[in-house]
Amino acid sequence: MEFTLFISLIGLIRNLSKDILESKSNSNKANFTNYIQPMWASFKIVHEDYKESFYRYIEMVKSNKSLSEIRSEIRQDSIYSADLRGELRNLIEITSNDKSNNKMFTPFLLSINNYISLTDSLVLKKHELLSDSNIGRNMLIAELSLSGLYSIDRKAALHCIERTLIDFQNRYNIVDKEYYRLKISIETII
Repeated sequence: MEFTLFISLIGLIRNLSKDILESKSNSNKANFTNYIQPMWASFKIVHEDYKESFYRYIEMVKSNKSLSEIRSEIRQDSIYSADLRGELRNLIEITSNDKSNNKMFTPFLLSINNYISLTDSLVLKKHELLSDSNIGRNMLIAELSLSGLYSIDRKAALHCIERTLIDFQNRYNIVDKEYYRLKISIETII
């Protein structure tokens, strides 16, 4: 009788463990669908906006537009796209604050946050800042402003824009890797 009770208890524990794991798996999958996928879609829109803008800035430099005109264009682009970055920041904040989200989401969230904030960027003068959420364009304006102050040639301005674009592309690759690593993890959980 005790042996039968022991076997029944083991079966009950196994079934409860399986139910808990399935529940956690379903929760992770739901959170991936509800949080991570919309964030990924929003992130890709922000990245495309940066790429299109920076290619346009390159063409402006090549067409001999003044650095003042280019800085003005960058400021206008920042204002125009602020809602895109704001939506992405809000999704990051909501996902980070939701206690039901698994720690496995953290590397992805950090990679997007690093992309947006360029956490290892230059410290900029307060009057040059467009907004806290647009450090990439802020860096570009600051460097182009220095170009104007020190009469750095168009080749240097072009290099500055290309270097910033390459930095965004490299950061995009990190986010992309973290997204697909997370997606594969979620799909392979029980």
